[in-house]
Amino acid sequence: MTYAVRVGDNETMLTLGGARVRIATLTLATALAAGLLTERARADDPDASQLTSRHQAARRLYEQSADDQKRGDFAAALEKLKGAAQVMSDHLGVRLNMALCEEQLGQIVPALVHYEDAERFATRDRRQDLLEQAIRPALKRLRERTPRVKINVPPDAPDIEVKIDGLAYNAAMLADEIRVAPGAHAVEATAEGYRTFSGKFSSVERGASTFEIKLERAQPAATANARAQAPSTPPPAEPDSTRSSRRTLAIATTAGAGVLALGGLGAFLRADGLAKSGATACAGRAPGGCEDLRSPVRTWDAIALGAWIGAAGLGAFAVWAWLTPRGQTALQIGPGSVAYGGRF
Repeated sequence: MTYAVRVGDNETMLTLGGARVRIATLTLATALAAGLLTERARADDPDASQLTSRHQAARRLYEQSADDQKRGDFAAALEKLKGAAQVMSDHLGVRLNMALCEEQLGQIVPALVHYEDAERFATRDRRQDLLEQAIRPALKRLRERTPRVKINVPPDAPDIEVKIDGLAYNAAMLADEIRVAPGAHAVEATAEGYRTFSGKFSSVERGASTFEIKLERAQPAATANARAQAPSTPPPAEPDSTRSSRRTLAIATTAGAGVLALGGLGAFLRADGLAKSGATACAGRAPGGCEDLRSPVRTWDAIALGAWIGAAGLGAFAVWAWLTPRGQTALQIGPGSVAYGGRF
């Protein structure tokens, strides 16, 4: 059977054999979906005896889809064509009829993709009639209807991965506009060193839009967290020389306090002896004539008192030196001088 198709603004004229049929208000896609391509494709198929069981089943699905299209059940036809495409993946008729059904169902993005496949297959098979009368007009029509969006990604995140409704894109794929279906779309973007970005945008038929992806660096927060978890730096170990100087000072002050205490005791005993002997000698003198005997006693008493005061001071210093934590004191010994320092 031969056919021809003429498309006008408001009608499609079909010529079947020698008869003309005018189909008003129907698109070319609907007319072709009525089985015309299926009839033409059958002539190009190999004989059924040469097909495997899988191919025979796929061919039956393909032929049955034509009946669904004639009844206007494009959803059922599309399901059968998808099953046929599992085996007849490069079949022009299968791919073109899939595009026809998808367009009728409003699935303009997959329809556009399958029309583009059909264009390649028709060029391969030299089907100029289908290219001019069906495929290229459909491509022009759907390219005008399909929404376009330009996804702008940060230039400093070359490894970014963007998912639009779960479909992944890299930065190179987003260099130009991409086609999306009309409606709402969910966007998720990830890149090393950045927080995950989530957003949404909407598109309408024949519309063009721009969507900006803004990433926030995750490094500052990660660094702060790492610093918070890092163990504190222990204080520097006390040098051996400092420990040795502090110990020497404690020993020296303890010994000094002991020497002064013993010296004070000796001075006190000396003063006591002089006082007793002076009392005996003073008994035979006139009143006021014993001042020379009292002066040595007073001197040794003063020495004893000074020694005990010094011993008490050094003793207290020695206790402080022994009990002060490490690293808090220091002794410096130089030519002609001794210096002691610390913190308290």
